[in-house]
Amino acid sequence: MFFTVQSWAATPLQDEGFYQWLAKSQVMSSESLLKPQPLINSTYINQSRIANATPLIKFYADTLVAEGVPVDFAILPFIESDNNPLARSPKNALGLWQFIPSTGNDWGLRNPIIGDERTDVQKSTVAAAKYLNFLYLKFHDWNLVLAAYNWGSHSVDIAMTKGLKNSKGEINLLLLPPETQAYLVSFYAFNRVIKEDWNAPALKKYPNKPYLIKIDPSSLDPYLNQFPEVKPVNDWVLKYVNGFDVKTVTQSKKSILVPTPLFSHYFLLNKVTFKNASNVSALPRCGDTFHRAQYTASYGDTLATIAMRFRIKVDQLMDLNPLVRAVRPGMAINLC
Repeated sequence: MFFTVQSWAATPLQDEGFYQWLAKSQVMSSESLLKPQPLINSTYINQSRIANATPLIKFYADTLVAEGVPVDFAILPFIESDNNPLARSPKNALGLWQFIPSTGNDWGLRNPIIGDERTDVQKSTVAAAKYLNFLYLKFHDWNLVLAAYNWGSHSVDIAMTKGLKNSKGEINLLLLPPETQAYLVSFYAFNRVIKEDWNAPALKKYPNKPYLIKIDPSSLDPYLNQFPEVKPVNDWVLKYVNGFDVKTVTQSKKSILVPTPLFSHYFLLNKVTFKNASNVSALPRCGDTFHRAQYTASYGDTLATIAMRFRIKVDQLMDLNPLVRAVRPGMAINLC
């Protein structure tokens, strides 16, 4: 999910900017990854894509800090769900952090037919932070935590017996499945943009202040009346910053997220999108997605790199191409 930036919002900052702080706070490193290929430089991973998600990245980062998890993980919802709290995978993973039902239950997210808490932005983000901490207590290595979040802790346990991590603390990506290799590479590519480009015009203008705050659901109308600059916010934006319809909220919701006046200075209050506009126009519709029906493979392509390019999961791509085990130049790869 991405917000539309106000074209005139470029007030110079007097204090440390959000992305400057985020870059300075990063603690994870890809140096211990024994890479089969260099880290990617994809047009999918760019400054504008990150900037358009600033309100939620700031919320994730603050939640992670409160739970003692590295802020580097604030970009994980990009990879997991394209930042969409209602995203559902073919394997029934749901929400920003793509919890499957059993793992969601383990971390306090109820998933009945109606009111599945895996879509709840606040609850799922806290649950994800706690789960990441749990994995760290097991593996004592944030890169292994990242691999386990994608592949499963049991699978990482087995790979460890086969030399996944050597005596120097280096991790052999070739012992991970292609999807998990791409997952780690994408993670560091996103964080590298923040680390290296925080001072670029597209990022440096954002203050390190909340763009979303928590209020009691019953206080929504008084809040909007108190701050007329955010009163134009529509139900669609409120739904997607919370993961549920705030107008039909139940008593189980102790708080909802609402835009702050700062949000309204930088972003439109009546629009969210789910793809980078500059990329979407070039991709014809295929069913309910914006992916091409087929892609003609080039030299060096793998299922992992193709999945990353078109923002779909490797296991989904494999299901669509059951006879493909090795990608060759000129091969037609089904994308939907």
